[in-house]
Amino acid sequence: MRSPHLSSRAVLVLTLLGAASAQILFYCTEGACKAGCKPVECDGGRLIQNATTCGCCPICVKPLGEGARCENTETA
Repeated sequence: MRSPHLSSRAVLVLTLLGAASAQILFYCTEGACKAGCKPVECDGGRLIQNATTCGCCPICVKPLGEGARCENTETA
C-alpha cells in the first residue's frame, strides 16, 4: 500500500508546477512594449491608458445598453 505522504507530495508538486506555468502566461519581457499598440477607437466609451497585461497599450471601456451582449475584444 502506498504511503499517504507520497500522494501528498505528488499533489504538492503538481500544484507548484501549475502555479509556475500560470506565472509564465502573465510574465512581461523587457521588450514586450516595443511592438507598439493597435489604434483604439473609443467613440462613446472611456479610453484607459496603459491598461493591457504589460501596461503598454490603451483599452476602450464602453458601457453596455440594457440587454446588450457582453463581448471582450483583445486589442493589444
